[in-house]
Amino acid sequence: MTDFRLWTEGDNQVVGFVIQGDKMTDYMGQVLGLGMGSSLLSGSGVNMKFSDIPCEYVVDPNGDCIKIRMKMNMEMGVEGKNIANIDMDGDVGIADPGSPVEINFPNLSEYKDMAEAFAR
Repeated sequence: MTDFRLWTEGDNQVVGFVIQGDKMTDYMGQVLGLGMGSSLLSGSGVNMKFSDIPCEYVVDPNGDCIKIRMKMNMEMGVEGKNIANIDMDGDVGIADPGSPVEINFPNLSEYKDMAEAFAR
């Protein structure tokens, strides 16, 4: 990440930074297995390229992140041919920041182990 900045919007502080496009491209290639490794997309000829991604975190006077903003551009290709140019503009507000979060997990004992199903 580069270009860290800090400014105010009303009573809130905003932290701005840029995620380097080449680093995100490399990271997503590793996650999705593009180029090599064992993955659904491995060897598929699919490639992605990200431009630099400007991001902002808006923090209220209590120190809670109340909003995340980012602009992202991604080019996608197959076997060297560009098939998509995707622009994403995210502006995500966080409801009730600082409030407890409750996560209800399902009873995992009710689920069948897929390794057993595929072993047959």
